[in-house]
Amino acid sequence: MKYKNSLLVMTGFIVLALAPGCGRVVDWGVEKFDQGGDLPPLPKNADAYIRSVTLYNQFATAGMFDAMWLSDDTRIAHADMYMRRRGKSEEDKNVFLRRQLEDNKHSITFYVLSPFELPLGQPQSQWQMFLTVDDVSYSPLEVKSTELDPEYRVLFGKKISRFKEAYVVRFNATTTEDKPIISSTSKEMVLHFRSAGKEGSMVWRLHEGAKVTEKQESGSMSQDLQTQAKELYSDVPAGAVVPTVVVVPTVTVTSTPVAPGAAAQPAAAPDTTTQVKP
Repeated sequence: MKYKNSLLVMTGFIVLALAPGCGRVVDWGVEKFDQGGDLPPLPKNADAYIRSVTLYNQFATAGMFDAMWLSDDTRIAHADMYMRRRGKSEEDKNVFLRRQLEDNKHSITFYVLSPFELPLGQPQSQWQMFLTVDDVSYSPLEVKSTELDPEYRVLFGKKISRFKEAYVVRFNATTTEDKPIISSTSKEMVLHFRSAGKEGSMVWRLHEGAKVTEKQESGSMSQDLQTQAKELYSDVPAGAVVPTVVVVPTVTVTSTPVAPGAAAQPAAAPDTTTQVKP
């Protein structure tokens, strides 16, 4: 009897919520229950550095991965949210951000989401990862499960779920000759996921910027981020060039085989646009 009464009460609330006048009920709830103050939204520059791939074996899912490249812009977005949540000063944020950007000089880092049934980073893992920059392959220095900061969970958005585990994946940022893997001439970076019989990949197109204060990514770079970049590199000598990379939309080109004796089609003219909105 008690269960039946509870069911009737729940049904009543559902009917009220779906009734034509439910807007008044919602307004009443907002008025009576403190909703807290909404903070102004932060720039979503980190969105350009997130990639996803889902692979199938006929109709069954064989692999499902999401990856976030911790580029300079991603670090800046994280620092903004991280320090704002803690009420830190602008000076504290800049000190914190300097350490984050310094780490990018030593490693190329990704956060990767994988289903719990597909663990990564173990010798017997079904899927292994490696990185290629302009067709040169690099093995990860470290692949381990991690607990994401709330800020990174926000940046991942709806890609985060309770069915996925987060991993930090690090690659060396320099070659054995101590040269940067991503240089001012690098064009493409690809994170590969490979099993015994299948492969998936995530592509980031790279583009060099003349100076960090002129750095722009697909879409537009907020004025706040430009100001922060100027402050971070204020101690760089005048005229010095700071190498950096930004992301532009990935374009997949499919080549068409040419029949024997047929004339080849001329190649399309290269796109010289310096700023492309996705």
